Amino acid sequence: MTRARPWTRMLRVAVCLCWMMAPGFADAAVRVCENHVKSKVTSAVREREAKRAAIKDWTKKAKSTRIPHPSWRIARLKVVTCVPYNGRFDCVAYAAPCTIKQKPPRSPRKRNPKAGGEAVNT
Repeated sequence: MTRARPWTRMLRVAVCLCWMMAPGFADAAVRVCENHVKSKVTSAVREREAKRAAIKDWTKKAKSTRIPHPSWRIARLKVVTCVPYNGRFDCVAYAAPCTIKQKPPRSPRKRNPKAGGEAVNT
């Protein structure tokens, strides 16, 4: 029979103490999204500039939804489409604006119907 090394015993005790002192479960943050928003058609000489302008216009229009601070970075189903036209680039941005909520939205409670559709005496 071999004897446990002192540092492994101390490590086991430390792990157990940390586990016992850990707080309970917490709600996870969730991404809440609204309906899709489409930017106007933007035009620029360079494609990159046209994309930036389309995303900027999308952000401006997305502020009209219920999302207080819409961000292209966390939007859902993002699409930026560009087409060369007369030596310029025309771009449109399309996405669903989202926000991060620390507490998930509550879903309505489901009420159980009374047995057999009749009143139940208690």
